[in-house]
Amino acid sequence: IGKNVRLSDDGLSALATINGQVTLVAGRINVEPVYTVEGDVNYKTGNILFLGTVFVKGNVEDGFTVKAAGNIEVMGSVGKCVLDAEGEIIVHQGILGKTEGRVRAGGNVVAKFIENARVEAEENVLVSDGIIHSMVDANKRILCQGRRAAIVGGRLRAAEEIHAKTLGSVAGTETSLEVGIDPKRKESLG
Repeated sequence: IGKNVRLSDDGLSALATINGQVTLVAGRINVEPVYTVEGDVNYKTGNILFLGTVFVKGNVEDGFTVKAAGNIEVMGSVGKCVLDAEGEIIVHQGILGKTEGRVRAGGNVVAKFIENARVEAEENVLVSDGIIHSMVDANKRILCQGRRAAIVGGRLRAAEEIHAKTLGSVAGTETSLEVGIDPKRKESLG
């Protein structure tokens, strides 16, 4: 037996001491609290539901769902799919929701950009390049902090702060910003 594994009382079974991914390394059974997808989440992997952290080395393709009790980290981009984590969601590239993608985090949502997506964060939404035509709710702050940090179109609601270099567009695309009340509380007030 290896990490996060113990023998049963009769010594015939190996039992996991945590929720996680079972791996066999150098003849030892280990349980890792992280589930790693070596490439993309697609028809080969199917949807992912994991009671720990999910790490995706590629992209999450259109139509797939990743749900995690821990964090979700995606090295590539996220398409028209559902990401739901009790912890943080980190997308190294962008979230391209194609109007149907949904991302929900119990902590922060971090991405290079958000486009045509529905994003909800219990804490902050942190974006470097911009938020375009998206519905974004944060119970704390929505911050766009890169050189091209723009918010164009869509509806953004944050309890504490919305920050970007540019808000709205010359083309007159409607951009709605609401600050000062937690979005969930506002909906329950009607």
